[in-house]
Amino acid sequence: MSFQQQSAYGCHKTVLPQRSHSALLFMQRDGEVCRELTYEFSQDRFIAPNITVLSEHITDGGVTDSAYQVGKHSRLWLVKSDGTMVSATYEKTQEVIAWNKHVFASSDAGEAATVISAASLKDDEEALLFLAVKRDINGTVKTFIEVMASSVEAGSDANKIICSDASKTTVAGSATTSHSGFSHLANEDVIVLGDGSPYAVTVSGAGVITTPTNVTTVVAGKQYTSTLETMPLIPPTGRKEFRGKHNRPFRVASNVYRPAGGSIGTTETVHPIEYSSTGLRTEIIEANIPGNSERQAIVKITNNSVHPMTILSLITEMDGGDV
Repeated sequence: MSFQQQSAYGCHKTVLPQRSHSALLFMQRDGEVCRELTYEFSQDRFIAPNITVLSEHITDGGVTDSAYQVGKHSRLWLVKSDGTMVSATYEKTQEVIAWNKHVFASSDAGEAATVISAASLKDDEEALLFLAVKRDINGTVKTFIEVMASSVEAGSDANKIICSDASKTTVAGSATTSHSGFSHLANEDVIVLGDGSPYAVTVSGAGVITTPTNVTTVVAGKQYTSTLETMPLIPPTGRKEFRGKHNRPFRVASNVYRPAGGSIGTTETVHPIEYSSTGLRTEIIEANIPGNSERQAIVKITNNSVHPMTILSLITEMDGGDV
């Protein structure tokens, strides 16, 4: 039996490679480049292309741990040396590799939460991502074992979806304003979803949350902001050259799935989204973006609501090409 070297990139000494169907995902020796070891029929050999090539900044600083979560949306999770996480939604057969950055909510004192390690374990229904997270709670540093919430699927009960950090769900026997069991967030400001209604409250030193109205189900945790930024927009026209000149997106039409908040604009500033009705709905919203002019036209959408926001499509009207 003989062995033939297929690449010279090397594998990181502590970050384990992760198996994804017929491919092997591994961190290069430097810890900043993720590669995909896969068989190439046309060359009759294994190749290892760089799958971070379109997001080279995403792993700056190096990676210390990895996990692969198999499910409806398979994801590669990487723990960075600064305690943040990045993930790649990875579907080889569909040629989908989409990178995301995950920064966990800080404490009231401003101390950032840091991820130590990650592991994916499968229960009877789905693969769950377990994290060891170090947090500063009321001046005391503690390490928690946390589980990443499941993905939001169409038809999910939005009043029970978890969109907060270090969160916990409790269900009382009957509607009440006092809800115990939140000692892990003692004396911290949290965002609460109580029977579908959002509240901002402070957890007592004994770990009790007091809601302004009687509710049965409470989901409470630290508030965070989700941010989406498009690639620089270049209109598909041969009449005018837009690249390198001032461009101004002035109106955005976005098809959104059951949101309850959020803001939209550019990298300069964002403006609260005005919905046509209250409650959760799926609709096309139109938002004006006043007073902006950049060399690159980038649309930015943020959401710090306790409800999720899913962007189904995005159409932008813009002026551009002026020197």
